[in-house]
Amino acid sequence: MMTVLDQVGEIRRCVNDAGYRSKFEPTTGQWTDFEGWVSLCVALDTLEESSQALACFELQGPTAYLSLRYLHLYGMLQAAMLQQWAVARLFHALVGNELPNKPDSGWNRLRDAYAMAVTDLMSEKDAGSPQPRVSQIVVTEDRFGIIAWDKGGESLPQHIDLAALLHEYKDEVAAHLNAVLKEMGSARAAR
Repeated sequence: MMTVLDQVGEIRRCVNDAGYRSKFEPTTGQWTDFEGWVSLCVALDTLEESSQALACFELQGPTAYLSLRYLHLYGMLQAAMLQQWAVARLFHALVGNELPNKPDSGWNRLRDAYAMAVTDLMSEKDAGSPQPRVSQIVVTEDRFGIIAWDKGGESLPQHIDLAALLHEYKDEVAAHLNAVLKEMGSARAAR
């Protein structure tokens, strides 16, 4: 089975193929879709770089140093968000429609974890003085826990099995990229 990085390489090969590239390149001195080509190239570069970061995170595993665990967690979550943007952009550009993600998918649960750990640090209850929502994030070797506060002042501890979530998410990314490869007519797409 192809890894995500293998799939990215195959998509890049297909995109750079003269027959596919001709959909965007100029034939009469003018680009037929220069903006689309640039967007596709940026998405491909972002997908490749974020996939490399996530592969490194998976390969290295958790660190013994507590302070580095936080850096790894936030870096991994940011790389996943960049990867999601790139996969969605490629899927739309090359398949022609939006990604078919289910609400309970690993893709969406990872987005929720990102929102909880990174963007929900402050609520927008009052634009003049945001109220803290997350009081503690605990990172262990294979999971992280968050203590958040709801509007009523109740603590809502949540624990996320990071290893299982990343495995499910990676399978979903591979399925989306396989759909892109099939649409592009790649012989290497898994049947």
